[in-house]
Amino acid sequence: MSLVEQQCQIEGDDIKFSEATGFEPGDQFSGHRGILKEDLEPYCGRFSSQFVNYNFMYYQSHYSKMVDPYTYGYMCFAIRGKVENKMEVWLYGPRIMETKRSVNSISYSTRRTFIQHNFTSTEKSWSYQCLKLLDQQEGDDSYLYNPTPMRVKAVYPPRPVDKNAPIYFDEVAFVDQSITVTQGRPSALKSHGILVSNVTVTPVQRANNTLVYDIAFPTVNCVGDFPLLGVVTED
Repeated sequence: MSLVEQQCQIEGDDIKFSEATGFEPGDQFSGHRGILKEDLEPYCGRFSSQFVNYNFMYYQSHYSKMVDPYTYGYMCFAIRGKVENKMEVWLYGPRIMETKRSVNSISYSTRRTFIQHNFTSTEKSWSYQCLKLLDQQEGDDSYLYNPTPMRVKAVYPPRPVDKNAPIYFDEVAFVDQSITVTQGRPSALKSHGILVSNVTVTPVQRANNTLVYDIAFPTVNCVGDFPLLGVVTED
């Protein structure tokens, strides 16, 4: 699909992922509340995700399935739109408390924390960055000393500077290190301003028993004037 996809390159050293998504169809992760966008130039691939209201980027209600920020300490993503310089992360887990009878009791709790960023995105440009999940700007820091590790329950996107303005995300990942995702060659059609949502190939049997193929490139931005395309075979 390199003909219609924005190519990207990932740089890192033996990268380990917990969860990751490029928002391609069927490729969303836990609690994604955004809207898939195919009529906007993505950071990578063909799709991105739009957030209009202050919904979750990530949400997981089961402790055992939540991201472990001690192992996967970075959340990396591309963003498009003017946003405030902090975002909210919810950490969740058991907390051991000492009682007057010297008997430990365990209670589960959610801690709201805030981490800062320096994304330089605008309404028309993307910016990519990795944020350290346990680098918080404000909030309760007692989880750092908890013998039972906390997990990432939820992540909210940064708020847009204009509260009614949409913001877009792409290539979101929880990873064990700070990585770099850079845009490579744009799709051949994207360079002509053509955004293709899908490519379908249909075999057609002719009257003389020869087989030909109909290839369709439906676009999402109603653009025509396709450049000359050719098909290369091994024959």
